[in-house]
Amino acid sequence: MRTVLLIISLGLLLPILVNGQEGNSNAPTEQEQATIYFYRKAEFYNGRFECWVDDVRLVSNYKAASYFWLNLPAGTYEIRTNGRPSWLIYEKKYQLKVEAGQVYYIEGVIEYDFLGTALFLQERNQADFDELQSKLKFDASAIRLLD
Repeated sequence: MRTVLLIISLGLLLPILVNGQEGNSNAPTEQEQATIYFYRKAEFYNGRFECWVDDVRLVSNYKAASYFWLNLPAGTYEIRTNGRPSWLIYEKKYQLKVEAGQVYYIEGVIEYDFLGTALFLQERNQADFDELQSKLKFDASAIRLLD
């Protein structure tokens, strides 16, 4: 009887333990790599934005109220945001220099103008990210390591 209860208990707890690890925001940092957290606050406008580093698409739908992280070797990278429809959402490009062992926080901010919309990326600090993290959903579909 105890064995049956133990098996049932483990069967009920195992999915909870595994799901809790999915969104773990503790990105593994290595001394020769930098970790970059990308996030967007919750907002009314939820257009379809993409986020790229050099020629690699990190995420095809950079959703509001979400975050993901990426490990990169030290260096300078071009980060782009674009979206659909392309006649309404402008592409934006940024240069980001990262140092090994450092952690960076990049917030995606929607900016509207008369003829269109763009997703701007702004560097933030850890306190800003920590304040919002409990309200954000981890995006497990994003690429977290460049090949």
